[in-house]
Amino acid sequence: LAMNHPDRISRLFSHAGNYNTAGLLPGFGDTDTFQRYIARMKDVYLQISPTPDGFDAFMSALGTMWDSQPDWTPAQLGRINIPVTVVLGDHDEAVKREHTESLAAAIPHANLVLLPGVSHFAIMQNHTLYSAAIRTFLTED
Repeated sequence: LAMNHPDRISRLFSHAGNYNTAGLLPGFGDTDTFQRYIARMKDVYLQISPTPDGFDAFMSALGTMWDSQPDWTPAQLGRINIPVTVVLGDHDEAVKREHTESLAAAIPHANLVLLPGVSHFAIMQNHTLYSAAIRTFLTED
């Protein structure tokens, strides 16, 4: 959206994002933290989804996406001309820290924030820290 339709967005907060599949750590979905999250996600999905029998198909589609998307280049990221904060937990088990650093470096004027003591699920692990990062992002000029 920020690259192709900049008129539709004025700021971007990117948490634990990757710009190509090389940014993901091998086997991240098999970690204990991810497996616990998937179990929790399945419980919630079964409770609220209008298609509770579709969880396995949803997970399969998610896996396909993780294997193939996104596929952006640093040159494409360089077209982003809005305020961007790129955020990663310092114990993220899915996205490589150096990838996040290169993501922030590729976007003009991007701000890199490393959240201490949290992983890919920072919002659940330390919502106070995460909320503070969002508040700072929203109030920066």
